[in-house]
Amino acid sequence: GGRIMEVFMLERQLTVLASALMAIGSSEAIAWYLVYRTERYQRLLGHVKRLTALVDAKGEDSAAGAAATGKKDSKSKKAAKLNTDLRRAVQQLYAARFWTMFISIAAIFIVYNTVGTSFSGVPVARLPFVPLQMFRMVTHRGLEGEDFRECCMTAYFSLCCLAIRENLPRIMGTALPRGISNPVNDMAESLENSKFFKSS
Repeated sequence: GGRIMEVFMLERQLTVLASALMAIGSSEAIAWYLVYRTERYQRLLGHVKRLTALVDAKGEDSAAGAAATGKKDSKSKKAAKLNTDLRRAVQQLYAARFWTMFISIAAIFIVYNTVGTSFSGVPVARLPFVPLQMFRMVTHRGLEGEDFRECCMTAYFSLCCLAIRENLPRIMGTALPRGISNPVNDMAESLENSKFFKSS
């Protein structure tokens, strides 16, 4: 009996994993067709890469120059201008990628609602530990009983989507290059360092 339950559990896990792969894969394929392959996006991406390389090179030159002379020079001003140009280019690149987020959300929503009904109230995985009480409402959602090591479809599907969403763009070549910062993070850092927050 226990062996049969393990086989059923594995079958459910593979079904949910395949569903998550379908959701993320289809959204990435649509995003590639509508956004990533376009001439405008490729031009923006190339521009950001060139500016990133220039900023890195200028940063090293400025650091060496500052260490040698002990003061800022025209190279520092050029480096500051390059940083400003890079931030503006990154903002444009993220704006071009903006609709891909909605494509991903729509694909996940459609697949989840299609597959989720088949696993309503059915555990699809067994956790190797008992989660903290604050997480049980997510991992044990819709399941009967008090075996909190049982994991529902919603939590397992979400974890699969997160893992695939993190790695599939790298495999497909649609992920942003390393070193390109998110403008939202830059904005939050600027607000945190602003006079308003310092005064409060």
